[in-house]
Amino acid sequence: MTTSPQDELYRRYLGILGWVGDPGLHELVSSHLIKVPYENVTQLITPAGANELQPIEAFLDGIAERDLGGGDFTIPIHFASLLQFLDYEVELLG
Repeated sequence: MTTSPQDELYRRYLGILGWVGDPGLHELVSSHLIKVPYENVTQLITPAGANELQPIEAFLDGIAERDLGGGDFTIPIHFASLLQFLDYEVELLG
């Protein structure tokens, strides 16, 4: 069975949150709130700075390797993409 790079990326995301497969929306949101804190340190230490969306790979590296989280836009945008990958209907509001 072959998996696409996107499948592997989102499986990594779920693994970082402590899940294999789809844990259900309530459990997923709860574990995301615990594992991915709101913070602004990432904006200070990344080359992109505050004006660009951090790529999901760098976002996951920060969570897994440095216990970082994300800011105003990073967390909801990447979490929404995870939910869409899991076939949830998602609408981002700005």
